[in-house]
Amino acid sequence: MSLRSKLILSVSVGLICIYLALFGWIQSYFKDQLIKEGIFEMVLTGKFLKSEIQSRTIHVEETVQNVAKTIEGLNLKDEEVLSILKQTIINNPGEIFGMTMAYHPEIRKYSPYFYVQKDSVHYKDLAQINEYNYSQSSWFTESVSSTDGGWTTAYIDIDGGEDKMITYFEHIYSSKKQLKAIMTGDLSLDFVYEILSSVFTTKFPYNKWILQNNEQVLTAVDSTYPYLKYQTSHLNSSAKIKDIEFENDTKLYASKWKNEDVFILSIPLNFNNWDLQIAFKKADILQSYQKAINLLSLFFLIGLIFLIILTAWITNRAIRPILHLSKSISKIGNGRLNTNVPYTNRKDEIGILAHSFERMQIDLKKYIKDLKISTREQARIQNELEVGHHIQKALLPSPIDLKHISPIKIGSYMKPATEVGGDIYDYFELPDGNICFVLGDVSGKGIPAALLMASVRSSIRALATNGKTPSEILNYVNNDIAEKNDTFHFVTLICGVTDFKNQQLIFCNAGHERPFLIENNKVPEEIFTTPQVALGVVSQMNYRNHIVNLKNNPTLFLYSDGVTDALNTSETSFGKDQLVQILSVQFEADQIVKNFILALDQHTFQAAAFDDITILAIQFKM
Repeated sequence: MSLRSKLILSVSVGLICIYLALFGWIQSYFKDQLIKEGIFEMVLTGKFLKSEIQSRTIHVEETVQNVAKTIEGLNLKDEEVLSILKQTIINNPGEIFGMTMAYHPEIRKYSPYFYVQKDSVHYKDLAQINEYNYSQSSWFTESVSSTDGGWTTAYIDIDGGEDKMITYFEHIYSSKKQLKAIMTGDLSLDFVYEILSSVFTTKFPYNKWILQNNEQVLTAVDSTYPYLKYQTSHLNSSAKIKDIEFENDTKLYASKWKNEDVFILSIPLNFNNWDLQIAFKKADILQSYQKAINLLSLFFLIGLIFLIILTAWITNRAIRPILHLSKSISKIGNGRLNTNVPYTNRKDEIGILAHSFERMQIDLKKYIKDLKISTREQARIQNELEVGHHIQKALLPSPIDLKHISPIKIGSYMKPATEVGGDIYDYFELPDGNICFVLGDVSGKGIPAALLMASVRSSIRALATNGKTPSEILNYVNNDIAEKNDTFHFVTLICGVTDFKNQQLIFCNAGHERPFLIENNKVPEEIFTTPQVALGVVSQMNYRNHIVNLKNNPTLFLYSDGVTDALNTSETSFGKDQLVQILSVQFEADQIVKNFILALDQHTFQAAAFDDITILAIQFKM
């Protein structure tokens, strides 16, 4: 057997062995990955449904709690209580089905009930309905027997709301700490069913239902998947899968349904002992597996044939008559860098020399190519940063936008440490004529921080325009950042909304520098509030608002830590003392900002910027 044949045979046998081993491993790996991807797609579906349901229930809880606290703290007449209940229903369309203040029967038989039916608000006194003894109803007895507020089990409120619902309740006590009444907010299970039936496109069909203490509350059946329904035998015969780790208390079970392997994903809703379950078949996940394996086998076979042919061609070239190496080397020496160098696969002296020249040729070409690419890339990056700087500057508001609003004057300034920064300030008019303002600082600097802050700005504008309070805005933005915070960025931020009618300012501070309040003939006052965590650190935080009185026509001064941390050439920071000293000389809002710009320029002089610098002064003239 010739040397050529031996080389081709040995290399081909080795390639076949490697290919078979690799193909077997890829088959197993591809199957496992396909199942995991299918399961995690269902996890994402479950998280979406869980988030939607819990946001609805949390809104009902907060509304009932607020109304209960309001009524409990005030000695209101019946007409005032009715007005509050009715207005709450009107202000929460599609969120709360009905509300009642059910008095304890030992005190008074009276239960005014407002509810929504056919897009209209209706009223009943449950105590006046024949054959409807509200004090004996399941929702009332569950509420009275509980020591704290909470949710009832699902029930059909015949002669009341006349719908299947669950009810959140809070106790209202008299001045003598005796149970006076039960404040309730109803959530129609139709609302929950709408969420459960919402379209969430996946690669394969699935069914879902909600259980309470292993009893079905609601179910939503995929029209393409009607035959897999909830049965208690599913869980009784299922086994928990421990190989896959999930967040929180999410669990995955494997079960059998008509001799088919079925997965059941169980996601606790942290609400009324509800458990969201999603059921799907293993066969549906793997329906494309065999087709993919057949296609993969074809590609492997073609690749193997190609490599064998390539091996034969390379081997044949290795034993061809030797060409003159000097000719190729001479061409390279004359600057023809693309000249092909022969004999690079030989192991004798000629092969070693040829390989050395080829390496020199490759390195020289790579160096020239890299130099050109590096020069172009530097120019491109610099251009993009300049464009980003102009875009970020264009996002900033202008005082001219609020020129027609007489009770307020604004001065502002922002200087990023690099071309683009992570600080932002914003102010804009709300539909009711009030003003929303924001000042924040993303951890870090540069493009990632700027992109995150642009996203936060857009979210705040949308939420504020829809009537959300500062705390509600920060709750939403915090959850949004925390859920997808792969880069571990966080945002310190102050958000405020004016209330010109009541001459008040409502603001919420998420870990940002405390603002100053400046009043005529008074020392600037730093506004101390309960410390709250920066946005994006931990989800599901309950941020709280703070109210400032505007009757004395104060000026609110907000700033980022880049002001007090600004360093001079001696690495001495600007400091809070110098900040207070400037604020003590009282001027108009725009003049205050100009004073700070001058003072910071004099302090830092030629020192490199340490951090983004942002200032916002808001002067109120009520």
